[in-house]
Amino acid sequence: MFRKLSVFLLPAAIFFFAGIAGVAEAARQTFGDAFSAEVPGGWQVEEGGDAAVSVIFSAPDDSARLWVMVSDEAGFALGEVAAEIASAVNGSEPVEDEAGNFIFLIGSWDGLDGLGLVTAREGKFLSMLVLGETPALEALINSIQFAETNRTFNIHDNYSLSIDVPAGWQVHEGDNSVTFTAPDESAALSIIWGEMGGRTLGNIAGDLSETLAGSAPEEDEDGAFTFTFTDEAGLDSNVFVTGDGEGYVVFLVHGDHPQMEALFNSIDESGR
Repeated sequence: MFRKLSVFLLPAAIFFFAGIAGVAEAARQTFGDAFSAEVPGGWQVEEGGDAAVSVIFSAPDDSARLWVMVSDEAGFALGEVAAEIASAVNGSEPVEDEAGNFIFLIGSWDGLDGLGLVTAREGKFLSMLVLGETPALEALINSIQFAETNRTFNIHDNYSLSIDVPAGWQVHEGDNSVTFTAPDESAALSIIWGEMGGRTLGNIAGDLSETLAGSAPEEDEDGAFTFTFTDEAGLDSNVFVTGDGEGYVVFLVHGDHPQMEALFNSIDESGR
């Protein structure tokens, strides 16, 4: 039953890695589309796994280690997955807590003891093995941010937006706005909305372009307006203004990032 699962769970298979990615800088790194983390300086990062996003973080002196794996549920029960992992790392029998997570102790694996956690998130299994104990390890664990999906924002009673947020992107919400910022702050997507208040989309786009010292807004065949501007940091930005008669929505794309296109294309509108 666990043959397929064991391909990426058993210790012997964990190290079918392409190789050590190198000594990590003290900066946020993103791993696949699963999660991101602030890797302490000097820690090594090993990535691998065909059926899962699997990452091992190792302290410079090998006194601590963190293994994080995110994989599809693939029909396996959470308790079965926890038992399989615990067995593979000489762990105790997993115990289920009140939240439905499974926790087990690791007496000694690769010379280190610690604990394991197995839980489910957004249709995926999340496994974490925490080995050893250092302040840097605790900081690393606390820095982990998992990918968010299907964040929904209500524009007004009849219109809402949902969007898939890549791992590591920061989300800052205001009363009538939300901004998604890339892990390295090289790019951001801001969404601003409000009531028309008797104005037209052309009026709103024109006022906004004037405020931002942007180009003259151009209307497309759907009645939406676009313009560009350059911010104080020299980043080129694109602005898209649309609406449904009751309210308007402004999309501001700042800078450039490999995940920006996927972020923008994941926007799903309802109620328009």
